Amino acid sequence: PINFPSGLAVDEERNLLYITESKNFGIRVLNMTSNLISSLNTQNTVFNGPEELILWKKQRTLFVANSWIHCVNAILL
Repeated sequence: PINFPSGLAVDEERNLLYITESKNFGIRVLNMTSNLISSLNTQNTVFNGPEELILWKKQRTLFVANSWIHCVNAILL
């Protein structure tokens, strides 16, 4: 199960839904074709209270608002 989902972003081309998990400090990815959920693998990014997501499709970048540490992270997909 997803723990406190609060933000969503859709990648229509890849048929993926990105979901913030505020209480688990991460981003989950739902493959809408297979219905499988996985964790977004980010090597050097720390999430602490991730809430909102924006997907910039042209640059393949996911922006994540981390409310508890007062910052926005940019993740190249």
